Amino acid sequence: MSAPVPDPVEGTSGAEREPAPEPVEGTGQAAHREPPLALVLLAVFAAGALGTAARLAIDLAAPAPGAGIPWSTLVVNTVGSFALGLVVAMLSQRAPEWLRAGVTTGLLGSFTTFSAITVATVALTGSGALLSAAVLLLVSVVAGVLAALAGMALGSAMRRSAPRRPARRRRA
Repeated sequence: MSAPVPDPVEGTSGAEREPAPEPVEGTGQAAHREPPLALVLLAVFAAGALGTAARLAIDLAAPAPGAGIPWSTLVVNTVGSFALGLVVAMLSQRAPEWLRAGVTTGLLGSFTTFSAITVATVALTGSGALLSAAVLLLVSVVAGVLAALAGMALGSAMRRSAPRRPARRRRA
């Protein structure tokens, strides 16, 4: 399962929060239950297949030049960093664990890969393109961090501005 991700609004991860209080008897609210591990793994597996396919499609559409910077890798990782920041801020702890794991670890984790950056950097270095290797590494990290910050800021703003749904009440 995915590691606890800090909540950008509250500044804590789910692991650091106090457990939710037990539901009040007669309110009709069900107690929180952990999803079955199989459901979480299935969500990660299925979403991971989609993320991997999307990554391959982009790489095939924009192949890296021989000894040049693999722009598709840079773009995918920057867009993925933004998307991950957005999703983390939007879903936070409100979405079910299987959905959070599927989207973050599965879909976006397979779409963006640090290994692609490191392999491309090693290949560029090995071919003597030291400047290209340095540019790829630096731009990847800086663009990824900035994109993640932008995504988290946008997601937090969207979550704060979303109308709150009133709790449903059951008739006794």
